[in-house]
Amino acid sequence: MRIGNDPLSDAIPAGWAPVLKDDWAIADYIDGISPGYVDREFIRECFRFGVATLRMVPIDELTPGPADANVRVASRERKYAKMDPATMPPLVVQDGQIQDGGHRYRVAKAKGLAELPCYVVEYPED
Repeated sequence: MRIGNDPLSDAIPAGWAPVLKDDWAIADYIDGISPGYVDREFIRECFRFGVATLRMVPIDELTPGPADANVRVASRERKYAKMDPATMPPLVVQDGQIQDGGHRYRVAKAKGLAELPCYVVEYPED
């Protein structure tokens, strides 16, 4: 699936929306892939007026999010380690920092992957 002129986008797995059009859609996405409770209002506040576009991002351009939002859970990492990387849900990234997907990022890095599908959050100027 090619997204615009992104040369890396041939590797983006099918089945994911190419764009999360607003903070509601970003919150719905994160809530939908998370195994536990998600504070949707907090997520919406974090991404107010944001639009997330699906892109392949080189893994060396990504940095882990803040420690309080990136609690390691060994069972989740084991779950993702067993998955085919092409079937892992895209990360949510803002300014190169991982906002959702720390477990997937660590597994991908350990497997030596060069890039990951990410919803890159940006704020259009109106």
